[in-house]
Amino acid sequence: KDSWVYLATLLRPLAFNKRDATHMPKLINHIEKEHPPLRGLLTPYRERFRDWETTQNLLVSREGALPADFPTNTTGTIRVGPPGTLPPDLADATWVDDKALADIVFNGLLWHSDTDKARTYQQASSLEQTSMWKAAELRTISAVPAVLKFAQFLEFARSVGYDF
Repeated sequence: KDSWVYLATLLRPLAFNKRDATHMPKLINHIEKEHPPLRGLLTPYRERFRDWETTQNLLVSREGALPADFPTNTTGTIRVGPPGTLPPDLADATWVDDKALADIVFNGLLWHSDTDKARTYQQASSLEQTSMWKAAELRTISAVPAVLKFAQFLEFARSVGYDF
């Protein structure tokens, strides 16, 4: 847990805080304005980040309705997919987008003390609290590929003379 919480804190300005000047889309726009030759080259990084932002990790609860081959202590499954979609086999399941649950952890417990979100967490069942932490972990880890590829590009661009 400590490692992904630390990672989430490092990623906060780049991936999670849209108001930060270093939020990845803002940073890409700024670099494109400052360095016109890079304009077309940064599109894949913008798209990769947009894909991460719009992909949802579905936390699905099907208590009492799980397949017989699931372990007895299993209370749900995790699915990844585009927003607004639900696989046909989950039509009867209770599900929630991980972003809402992760936001409770990030802004109610980790980065801020949003009292409404902290209260929501405190009033949640043990299973719901566990799901919130898992959602925050999933959001954090799933951000890494987009941010890492962009960081690698920036390191390369600096190595060939760009001054950012």
